[in-house]
Amino acid sequence: MLQLYKTYSKNEAVQLFNSRICKELSFGDFIALDNEILCFSELDTRNIFDTPSDFLYIPNKLLKNLEGKYAWLPTEVREARNYKKKLYLFVKKIAQESYVYIGEVFLTSYRHSNNFEECNAHFSLSTKLRQAIWLTLGRYKNWCITFNHKEYFLEFDDIHSLEKLYKDFALSESLHIELTRYEEDVLSLNLNSKNAWLMYLREPGDSGLYLKRGDEEDYTIEEFSCSCGITLGVPTYQIVSRNEGLSILKDFFKTGNLPTQYNWSEEY
Repeated sequence: MLQLYKTYSKNEAVQLFNSRICKELSFGDFIALDNEILCFSELDTRNIFDTPSDFLYIPNKLLKNLEGKYAWLPTEVREARNYKKKLYLFVKKIAQESYVYIGEVFLTSYRHSNNFEECNAHFSLSTKLRQAIWLTLGRYKNWCITFNHKEYFLEFDDIHSLEKLYKDFALSESLHIELTRYEEDVLSLNLNSKNAWLMYLREPGDSGLYLKRGDEEDYTIEEFSCSCGITLGVPTYQIVSRNEGLSILKDFFKTGNLPTQYNWSEEY
């Protein structure tokens, strides 16, 4: 039996299943067995754990010229449930020989693009990575903050760097900031030229907490745009001024908790 976080070579992992079938797919990124598909990935700046519960797979450049829209992600992987096969993930750092067994995973989404560099797939882990393993695999120890989807890593008490980053983006009329950590909660701050809208996700899949201010019976919709092209329309009773939104972000950054002087509600 496979043991979580134990290291295996490809051959060692395959031999544990005593499978009649052993078919290599995508130049060895996947190996299809009787009832399983083993996924092998080398970690780099692109193939990473987005969160301790989510793995981002970027296809090997050798797959670029294969015929078919989704040839880089084999049908057996995309339709593993229909094939009644389980997916198991193994990862290693560059130059390492053996792979660390991460556990069973589930394909949650995949994206094809005419620009092959943008093709990717997300796999959800059945068992969240232990923090020690998360760090060993090269992920962040403290805060991860994104400004318009570009990642930066800050120490928990480094408010100076947070303020400097904001100044670098301050001239942007539209700005989307997200703050997260190993615990996988996320504070999202959307800014337009004057105002701010916030959403707090307590865990992956959470429906969120939202500010509740003003009269819910008398409101209009205000728009917030992101550099990725998405525009959100939100009720004005959920918005605050741009400066107040930044103040809430800073409080959360410093304390790790939502400021209690505001009314946070699960109702959108």
